[in-house]
Amino acid sequence: MKMLWSVLKRTGRINVAITFMRKSVQLNPQDAEAYNNYGVTLQELVKLDEAEASYTKAIMVEPNYIEAHCNLGNTFKDQGKFDKAITAYNKVISIKPNNAEIYYNMGLAFKFLGKLDKAIACYTKAIELSTNYADAHNNISNALQEQSKLDDAIEAYKKSISIKSNNSDAHINL
Repeated sequence: MKMLWSVLKRTGRINVAITFMRKSVQLNPQDAEAYNNYGVTLQELVKLDEAEASYTKAIMVEPNYIEAHCNLGNTFKDQGKFDKAITAYNKVISIKPNNAEIYYNMGLAFKFLGKLDKAIACYTKAIELSTNYADAHNNISNALQEQSKLDDAIEAYKKSISIKSNNSDAHINL
């Protein structure tokens, strides 16, 4: 089933993929992966409340389903529910603590809440786990700039550019 869903998505047949996934979860309500995939498809269509419900069902079926927790956190972030996003990301970290992308996403949520020190701590942890994470370096720079720590921000922008020379955001911000 996953293969067909993937092919439908990649070939741009998103409405067929939605119909397929809806039927899939109806036929097998204990399939956490089906709920997760349905949520991914709904999220791509910006049906965020429905995606949230689908990810929640996936987690109810399989409480430690990392991908569903990640996707739920991203959906909360997209909805502006940053505290809920942070909670979802913390759940992922409790299951799999060495996930740089989750720390990065949690940093984004903290930044949107105006908690720049916590955002910087999350970006720093993402970099510890993945040293060449250019976007994390760039976002540390942005947070440092907001804190008026301009010398530190410049160094972080330079580091981001040294990792990813075509990082237009870092070039613009520098």
